[in-house]
Amino acid sequence: MDKNWIIKPICPDAIFTDREDVFDLFWKTITGAPKLTTISTAFVGLRRFGKSEIFRRAFNKAYFEQDKVVPIYYNFEGKNLVSKGFAPDYFFNFLRQYFGFLKKDPSIAMGKEISLSYYQNLAQELQDEGAEKILHWWSQCSNEDDFMEIAIKGPKLVTDFNENFIVVFLDEFQDVIKIRNSDGLDPDAVGRYQEAVEVPHCPHFITGSTGLCLPKYVLISGEMLGGQNPPYKDSMAETMTVAN
Repeated sequence: MDKNWIIKPICPDAIFTDREDVFDLFWKTITGAPKLTTISTAFVGLRRFGKSEIFRRAFNKAYFEQDKVVPIYYNFEGKNLVSKGFAPDYFFNFLRQYFGFLKKDPSIAMGKEISLSYYQNLAQELQDEGAEKILHWWSQCSNEDDFMEIAIKGPKLVTDFNENFIVVFLDEFQDVIKIRNSDGLDPDAVGRYQEAVEVPHCPHFITGSTGLCLPKYVLISGEMLGGQNPPYKDSMAETMTVAN
């Protein structure tokens, strides 16, 4: 991949082997989004089996080697999971990668810009109605619940207005159940994601580790991927697609 990356791969190319089938499946899923054939997908397995590396590489390839679908990547591991810290981190990560892709400027995606006016100017320049809407709504937020709502549903709301396509990669998603408001209450992040993933023009791909609550709490209960009750595979070699 040379230096064509936004999220730096960890595994050297020389030892990234025996994963081509899974990688190819993800690539076909990503590029199928404009045909409305892509559905939200959970990728579950034991820790240290390479799920995150496949995610990084699929995201980077999508960022540089196609122009039909906007790829967005977020890793929950090690993040501030108090909602008033998590929501802006998640929201501005989306904005950086979204506008970086549209402007074909990786420096935007890899930057640290958190000025709302900066992104408002970009949205006006690109005449991006969906982005303008969510930026305005964000500016009107007055409490933690409002910020969480716009942050999590932002990609979906943009595609609703623009009728474009966004694919969201959520790495180490099992940590979503740890998010709390500053008062210690549960902001129902999982419930907010349920609505966010239910549209074919904004599918979400998630990785999670077995033994860390993800399959039992999120997948079997169906609370994340469209309210379904899907089976799952505890295997690196398997992915599990979940219908909307």
